[in-house]
Amino acid sequence: MELTKNEFIKAIDGKAIRIPENDFEIGGISIDSRTIKPKEVFFAIKGERYDGHDFLNEVHEKGGLFSVVERDIGRNVVLVKDTRIALSQLASFYRNKFTPLTVAITGSNGKTTTKRLTSLVLERKFNVLVSPRSYNNDIGIPLTIFKLRSECEILLLEFGMNYRGEIRHLSEVAQPKIGVITNIAPVHIGNFGSLEEILTEKLEVTSFCHTVFINADDNMLMKAIEDLKRRKRVVTFGIKKGDVKARDITLTVDGSIFKVDETEFFLSLIGRYNVYNALVSIAIGDELGIDRKEIATALQKAVPEEGRDRRIRIGDILIIDSTYNSNPVSLLSVLETLKLLKGRKIAVLGDMLELGEEAVRFHREIGKRLSEFDIKALFTYGELAQEFAKETNPPSVSSYNDVPSLVSSLKCFVKAGDIILIKGSRKMKMEKVVEELGKAVGSMQ
Repeated sequence: MELTKNEFIKAIDGKAIRIPENDFEIGGISIDSRTIKPKEVFFAIKGERYDGHDFLNEVHEKGGLFSVVERDIGRNVVLVKDTRIALSQLASFYRNKFTPLTVAITGSNGKTTTKRLTSLVLERKFNVLVSPRSYNNDIGIPLTIFKLRSECEILLLEFGMNYRGEIRHLSEVAQPKIGVITNIAPVHIGNFGSLEEILTEKLEVTSFCHTVFINADDNMLMKAIEDLKRRKRVVTFGIKKGDVKARDITLTVDGSIFKVDETEFFLSLIGRYNVYNALVSIAIGDELGIDRKEIATALQKAVPEEGRDRRIRIGDILIIDSTYNSNPVSLLSVLETLKLLKGRKIAVLGDMLELGEEAVRFHREIGKRLSEFDIKALFTYGELAQEFAKETNPPSVSSYNDVPSLVSSLKCFVKAGDIILIKGSRKMKMEKVVEELGKAVGSMQ
C-alpha cells in the first residue's frame, strides 16, 4: 500500500499502544485473521457471529503489524471508539491519495451484474479496479479502496443499501463522479417503509456525481428526473424509451440478442432484465469514448455467475440457479423469462425476506400469478414461502421446511425435459437445494 504508519494513525484519530515510534510502510489491511499476511494491519470488526477481538493472538503470531481495536489489550494496538467507522475513515483518507474516475452503481436489482458487464467494457480501454462480487457495504467498499494504486484509472464500485444513510456514507468515502441507479423496487422495504423512501436514499449516490445514468423505464426514477436534471447531467437508458435504447430484442434460453442504434449485441445472460444491465455498460462505454464494436465484443465474454440465473444442465433437465437473492421484482422477472422456455416448468421458491409488513401480501400476489408463467408445479421452502401456495393455481403444490425432504420429493417428481427454477432470499441458502438436487438428479441419469 502507498501508506505509512503515521498517516494511518492520523487518518483514524487512533491512540497507539506499544507500537514503534518510527514511521514505516503498511503492507495491507485485513479483517480476517485466517488470511492475514505479514506486514498487514488487522481491524477487529464485531460481526453477527464473530468478534475480531477474539483473534488478536492469531494475528500477532502470523506477523500482523498491529491491530485496530475498541478496547485496550495492552499490546501493539491502535485504540479507536469504533473499528468499523475507523475502517471507513482510513478508506476515505486513502481514496484521496489517488485520482481515479470513480463509478458507483446502485439500485434495487441488477447491481452486481451491471458492475460486471461495465467492467468488461471499461477494461477494453482503461486500467480498472472493480469491487469483488458483492463488496458493497461499509466494509467491502473500504477493502476495495485499499487496493488502489497509482496506475488505476477507473474505480468501479457497487453500493448496497440496508439502512438509512448508507448510500450517503459510501458516497462520502468513495466520492463517485459517475453514478448509476438501475431501478427502484421493494427490496429491503421493511427497513425503509415505502418506495419513496427507497428512492430518496438511492438518489444520495448523486451527491458527488457530475453525471448520472438512470433507467428511463422505471416510473419511480422518472418522478425524480426533472429535479435531477437541474443539478446533474443525466443520461437515460431503457427498452421503452431512453437516450440509450434497446430494440429488436430476442430472448432465448441461451441469452439475449438486441440492437442499440445499428450495433447488434449478444449477451449469454437470460432475461429482459439483463438487457437493462447491459444498457448501462453500453451507455458508460459511450460516455468514456469506447467504440460500440469494442463494447459488443466485451459483452460477448459475459458468462452467468453462480446464483445469478446460471443455467445448469443435467442430462435432459435444466436447472435455473437464481439462488443469490429474491424479491418481488427479481422473481417476476425470472418467471417471465421462464415462460419463454419449452418444457414442463417447476418453481422451487424460498422465502422473500426483508419485506416488512407487506411480506405476506407480496408472496400471495406472486402465487396468484404463477399460472400466467406456465408453472406446472410449485415447491416452497420456508415459512413465508408457504404463502405462495395460499392462492396459487399450479396443479401440484407442496411445502417444506428442510432441504432433504424437499430434494427427495423433487427427485421423485422431475422427469426428462423439465425446467426447474430455484430462487429465494440470501438467508435461505437455496444454493443447498441446487447442490443436493444436482446430486440426486445426476444419480438418476
